Amino acid sequence: MAHCLEVLQAGAITHVLNVGSGIDNQFPDDVIYRTIELLDLPETNLCDSFEEANAFIDVARAAGGRIFVHW
Repeated sequence: MAHCLEVLQAGAITHVLNVGSGIDNQFPDDVIYRTIELLDLPETNLCDSFEEANAFIDVARAAGGRIFVHW
């Protein structure tokens, strides 16, 4: 879904939170992105990433936006 502008627009998605490694922001002129680079490894510390993700979601919601989280 995150790679299809028509689907994002149909869902009125204004923000995309990309969580992972090597994920490209496909439509930077149409959607506001935040990318959190994480590897799916046991030693990965998720605590700081959750705070960053929550902050992005809070800002998007406060602006009346709709968020798609792409794991």
